[in-house]
Amino acid sequence: MRSIITFLLNQRIYVFAVTGLLICLGALAWNSLEIDAFPDVTNTQVMILTKAPGLAAVDVERRISYPIEHAMVA
Repeated sequence: MRSIITFLLNQRIYVFAVTGLLICLGALAWNSLEIDAFPDVTNTQVMILTKAPGLAAVDVERRISYPIEHAMVA
């Protein structure tokens, strides 16, 4: 271990050059990442417009629209 530390201390310019090169390569890799850091957390919305002659609006919503919306979200 002592020989490695002595070698690195004697070759400071190369150590700084390699460190700088690694920093530059890391910055380039960071910029090319296509990962979305902030995922979309909004809820999924589905809107269904239905017509049912002879039914009240509440009945259309309860018996027709809601089951269709629920099936499409899942």
